[in-house]
Amino acid sequence: MRLSPDTLPRHLTGTLAPAYLVCGDEHLLVMEALDAIRAAARGAGILEREVLEVDKGFDWQRLVDAAAALSLFGDRRLIELRLAEAGPGAAGGKALQAFVDLAPPDILLLVTGPKLDRRSEDSAWFKAVEAYGAYVAVPNVGPERFPAWLESRLAAVGLGAEAEALELLAERSAGNCLAAAQEIAKLALLHPGERLSTAQVAEAVADSARYDVYQFIDTVLAGDQVKTLRMLSVLEAEGVEPAVMIWALSRECRTLAQLAEAQRQGGNPSQLFREFKIWSSRENIVRTALRRYPVSAWQRLDARCLHLDKLMKGQASGMLWDEIRAQALLMAGAKLRLPTEAGR
Repeated sequence: MRLSPDTLPRHLTGTLAPAYLVCGDEHLLVMEALDAIRAAARGAGILEREVLEVDKGFDWQRLVDAAAALSLFGDRRLIELRLAEAGPGAAGGKALQAFVDLAPPDILLLVTGPKLDRRSEDSAWFKAVEAYGAYVAVPNVGPERFPAWLESRLAAVGLGAEAEALELLAERSAGNCLAAAQEIAKLALLHPGERLSTAQVAEAVADSARYDVYQFIDTVLAGDQVKTLRMLSVLEAEGVEPAVMIWALSRECRTLAQLAEAQRQGGNPSQLFREFKIWSSRENIVRTALRRYPVSAWQRLDARCLHLDKLMKGQASGMLWDEIRAQALLMAGAKLRLPTEAGR
């Protein structure tokens, strides 16, 4: 059975599947899907829960043993299997197939991990789990889908928004679903049932911190390295989520790489700015950044953001905030060694 985050809630009102595989890279949507399944399990009387974290040295026999073992209290159990990488590997695939073959009636299996590729979806273990239970594929909410996602999210809490207000909310949340959800929750409290104006959104999402992420990004693009370091230290101390910083840096690198390529092919800068929805108030700093590096450098910096994302998810080694600091300084024009084409 295959489900989406949209069809999952209705499914959970009926009989639960014996297993769920929830995979995707949108952290908020994955967590919401997992929370919904856990809540449905509790509602079905499944109160005993065991979590298995799959790291490099994980013993997959633990899953098979859990499937064969009796519940401590004779009740149904929820076993969560958390994959650090996309797919369980050869040993994990065999263990999951063995679990499906055992089909323990007292266990609800919940497997979660990063987005699966086509090869994983064609594997024997995946087909076995999908046939046995349900696969919830959580899609990425890319730039082209983000405004529609915001509009749907607003409607779910009884809010509407003017077109410019929606654009401002998208801009301020930097394509980050978690940040956007937090802002929408705040707006629902401040303006219940209203159609939001640009002024209302601007006032509500104004960051109360001394510096905000958006001012920080503009400082980076302007090339002020001293202020970049100072602002980054404040943001880190104030507890800004690394995910928000990475989304913002990644978005700017991607936009600058695309703009630089379009300009190299002869595109008109003013027209390109309109196409990329760059506000007139930011045009000068974007032009400054474009003059700083050639297309290839912005492409390498964009690729480097993938390393930051893996680092945040525990899929790479290094000091996360140090790497964010290095990325910001590189973007601001610091004479550090630029990353290779491979992203490091």
